Amino acid sequence: MTIIAYESYESELTVNSAAFTEVISKAFTTTQDNQEYIINVYCEATSTSTNRVMSIRVMLDGVEGARDDYMVPTAGLPHAFAAFRTANINAGLHALSLEVKSTNASDTITVRRIRVYVMKH
Repeated sequence: MTIIAYESYESELTVNSAAFTEVISKAFTTTQDNQEYIINVYCEATSTSTNRVMSIRVMLDGVEGARDDYMVPTAGLPHAFAAFRTANINAGLHALSLEVKSTNASDTITVRRIRVYVMKH
Protein backbone atom coordinates (compact mmCIF):
# COMPACT_ATOMS: atom_id res chain seq x y z
CA MET A 1 0.00 0.00 0.00
CA THR A 2 1.18 3.49 -0.90
CA ILE A 3 0.15 6.72 0.80
CA ILE A 4 -1.09 9.13 -1.89
CA ALA A 5 -2.02 12.06 0.38
CA TYR A 6 -1.57 12.93 4.04
CA GLU A 7 -2.42 15.97 6.14
CA SER A 8 -2.40 16.55 9.88
CA TYR A 9 -3.36 19.58 11.87
CA GLU A 10 -2.82 19.76 15.63
CA SER A 11 -4.05 23.28 16.38
CA GLU A 12 -7.64 24.03 17.26
CA LEU A 13 -9.92 25.37 14.54
CA THR A 14 -13.26 26.94 15.44
CA VAL A 15 -16.52 27.21 13.50
CA ASN A 16 -19.74 29.09 14.31
CA SER A 17 -22.21 27.95 11.67
CA ALA A 18 -25.45 26.07 11.19
CA ALA A 19 -24.28 25.22 7.65
CA PHE A 20 -21.47 22.80 6.90
CA THR A 21 -18.14 24.64 6.94
CA GLU A 22 -14.85 23.23 5.70
CA VAL A 23 -12.15 23.03 8.36
CA ILE A 24 -9.47 21.28 6.31
CA SER A 25 -9.03 20.19 2.71
CA LYS A 26 -6.43 18.05 0.99
CA ALA A 27 -5.95 17.94 -2.77
CA PHE A 28 -4.36 14.86 -4.31
CA THR A 29 -3.78 13.39 -7.76
CA THR A 30 -4.30 9.82 -8.92
CA THR A 31 -2.84 8.42 -12.14
CA GLN A 32 -4.98 5.38 -12.95
CA ASP A 33 -8.70 5.03 -13.62
CA ASN A 34 -11.04 2.99 -11.43
CA GLN A 35 -8.54 2.13 -8.70
CA GLU A 36 -9.45 1.33 -5.11
CA TYR A 37 -8.18 3.67 -2.40
CA ILE A 38 -8.49 3.65 1.38
CA ILE A 39 -9.62 6.92 2.93
CA ASN A 40 -9.10 7.57 6.63
CA VAL A 41 -10.09 10.70 8.52
CA TYR A 42 -9.87 11.36 12.26
CA CYS A 43 -10.53 14.38 14.46
CA GLU A 44 -11.70 15.41 17.89
CA ALA A 45 -14.47 17.98 18.17
CA THR A 46 -16.15 19.85 21.01
CA SER A 47 -19.13 22.17 21.19
CA THR A 48 -19.99 25.02 23.55
CA SER A 49 -23.58 23.76 23.84
CA THR A 50 -25.27 20.83 25.53
CA ASN A 51 -28.12 18.76 24.07
CA ARG A 52 -27.66 20.07 20.54
CA VAL A 53 -26.45 18.16 17.52
CA MET A 54 -22.94 18.70 16.18
CA SER A 55 -22.36 17.25 12.69
CA ILE A 56 -19.06 16.16 11.16
CA ARG A 57 -18.67 14.89 7.61
CA VAL A 58 -16.06 13.88 5.06
CA MET A 59 -16.42 15.04 1.47
CA LEU A 60 -14.64 13.47 -1.51
CA ASP A 61 -14.91 15.54 -4.68
CA GLY A 62 -18.04 17.24 -3.34
CA VAL A 63 -19.82 14.00 -2.40
CA GLU A 64 -20.48 13.06 1.22
CA GLY A 65 -18.49 9.95 2.09
CA ALA A 66 -19.06 9.69 5.84
CA ARG A 67 -21.07 11.59 8.43
CA ASP A 68 -21.63 11.66 12.18
CA ASP A 69 -24.51 13.58 13.78
CA TYR A 70 -23.67 13.68 17.47
CA MET A 71 -25.89 14.86 20.33
CA VAL A 72 -23.50 16.70 22.66
CA PRO A 73 -24.09 15.45 26.25
CA THR A 74 -21.68 17.89 27.92
CA ALA A 75 -20.32 21.15 26.55
CA GLY A 76 -16.56 20.99 26.00
CA LEU A 77 -16.38 17.19 26.14
CA PRO A 78 -14.27 15.97 23.17
CA HIS A 79 -15.98 13.67 20.68
CA ALA A 80 -13.73 11.44 18.57
CA PHE A 81 -14.74 11.09 14.92
CA ALA A 82 -13.19 8.48 12.67
CA ALA A 83 -14.09 7.52 9.12
CA PHE A 84 -12.46 4.63 7.31
CA ARG A 85 -13.69 3.51 3.90
CA THR A 86 -12.68 2.44 0.45
CA ALA A 87 -13.51 4.30 -2.75
CA ASN A 88 -12.97 3.61 -6.44
CA ILE A 89 -11.39 6.76 -7.85
CA ASN A 90 -10.52 7.67 -11.44
CA ALA A 91 -7.31 9.37 -12.55
CA GLY A 92 -7.09 13.10 -11.96
CA LEU A 93 -7.12 15.81 -9.31
CA HIS A 94 -9.31 15.16 -6.26
CA ALA A 95 -10.28 16.96 -3.05
CA LEU A 96 -10.88 15.41 0.35
CA SER A 97 -12.31 17.70 3.04
CA LEU A 98 -13.59 17.66 6.60
CA GLU A 99 -16.63 19.81 7.39
CA VAL A 100 -18.54 20.59 10.59
CA LYS A 101 -21.72 22.36 11.64
CA SER A 102 -23.99 22.85 14.63
CA THR A 103 -27.76 23.00 14.82
CA ASN A 104 -27.36 26.56 16.12
CA ALA A 105 -25.00 29.13 14.57
CA SER A 106 -24.30 30.65 18.00
CA ASP A 107 -22.57 27.43 19.14
CA THR A 108 -18.82 27.23 18.72
CA ILE A 109 -17.43 23.96 17.44
CA THR A 110 -13.73 23.39 18.03
CA VAL A 111 -11.93 20.78 15.96
CA ARG A 112 -8.43 19.51 16.74
CA ARG A 113 -6.03 16.63 16.09
CA ILE A 114 -7.12 16.27 12.48
CA ARG A 115 -5.62 13.42 10.43
CA VAL A 116 -6.48 12.83 6.77
CA TYR A 117 -4.89 10.26 4.49
CA VAL A 118 -5.55 8.50 1.22
CA MET A 119 -3.78 5.24 0.50
CA LYS A 120 -3.65 3.10 -2.65
CA HIS A 121 -5.16 -0.30 -1.81
